[in-house]
Amino acid sequence: MIDSYFTKHFRNALVELLDFQQSSRTHKDYGAFRTCREGIVTTYATAQAVEALVRVQNEVRHWVNPATVFDMLCHGAGSHHTDPQKIITAPSAPISMNSSAGAAVFALGSAAGLTVIILALMFDEGQLTELGEVRSRALVVWGSLMISFGLYCWAATVFTKLPTNRVGTFIFAGATTIAFPTMTFLLG
Repeated sequence: MIDSYFTKHFRNALVELLDFQQSSRTHKDYGAFRTCREGIVTTYATAQAVEALVRVQNEVRHWVNPATVFDMLCHGAGSHHTDPQKIITAPSAPISMNSSAGAAVFALGSAAGLTVIILALMFDEGQLTELGEVRSRALVVWGSLMISFGLYCWAATVFTKLPTNRVGTFIFAGATTIAFPTMTFLLG
C-alpha cells in the first residue's frame, strides 16, 4: 500500500486536494475544504479531505524519514540544475531531464545535425551525387533543427530560473534570425 503513496498520480491528487483548502486567514471558513477550486466550502468535503490526510499521515509516518521528504521537495521544485526539469510539458507524459542529460542531448543533436548539414552541403555541390537544391536545403534545415533542439534541452535544464517557454522562444528566435539566414546565404 505504501508504494502507491509515492506514485506521481497520487502526489498530484494530494496536491490538488490541498488546493481545495481555504487558505485565506481572513475567511470565516479558514482551513475548511471546498468541493472544487471554485466551489463552496462544505462540511462533507472537509470531512473527506481530513480522512484522506489522516490515512496518508498514518501510513507515511512509519515509512518516510525527513531526508526523503526533503529530497522529494527539492526534486519537485527543480531549483538546482542537477534536479530533473520539465522541459516539455505534455498533458499525458511530460518530459523531464537534468543538466547532464541536457548536455548529452545537445552533444548528440549537434553531432547529428552537423553530420546532416555537411552531407547536405557535399550533396549540393555534386561531389557525391545530385540531390538538388530543394532537398539539400531541406536537409540543412533538418540538421539545424536537430542542433536547435539539443541546444534547447541543454539551456532549459541549465537555466532553471527561466521558464522553459521563454528559453524555447530565445532558441527559436536565435535560430530564425541567425542560423537559418546564414545557412540560406551559404547555400545561395
